[in-house]
Amino acid sequence: QNDAKAEVLEANNTISSKNQTISALEAQIDDLTNQITDARDSEEDYESHISTYEQLLQAYAAYAEGDITAAGTALGNVNEEYLNEKSVEVYNTVNTQVNAEYLKTLYADAVSAYNALDYTETIKKLETVVEMDENYENGNALYYLAQAYRKNEDLESAKVYYQKVADLYPGTERASIAQRYLDDGEE
Repeated sequence: QNDAKAEVLEANNTISSKNQTISALEAQIDDLTNQITDARDSEEDYESHISTYEQLLQAYAAYAEGDITAAGTALGNVNEEYLNEKSVEVYNTVNTQVNAEYLKTLYADAVSAYNALDYTETIKKLETVVEMDENYENGNALYYLAQAYRKNEDLESAKVYYQKVADLYPGTERASIAQRYLDDGEE
């Protein structure tokens, strides 16, 4: 009986020791898992930084070559928060010089697409213009975007832009036309 009690006590001690070892190993697994997650996050952050700098370089190179569209597209992919102080200065300089020309080029391309009845391309280009400057060309960008959506049979999207034209440019011919389309759509 004493031998059996001693064996049970020894078995309990072994089980307790194994449980402690298991707990310690589980803690190590959790710690290693956290380290892996942190490393992945750091890698993704690092890749985002690299991507931002690559986009800035592409924008600068495109701008230097006179390709305003490519420069504007690349600048749109730059995340300023990842740039250091000198890089922000470069970004701001290029961005200021490119934006006006980029908008002008996009708008002209959109008007050409509109006149060629390519409303999908018109929408794509004008959405970018309006996103950058909602009042571009004194509201013409908004108006033509609404028209392109309507002619592309996306009346819900057209209404959004017609409403903006009506709200932002009251008393203009474009606002009257926009309001007519809005009123016709409600009937």
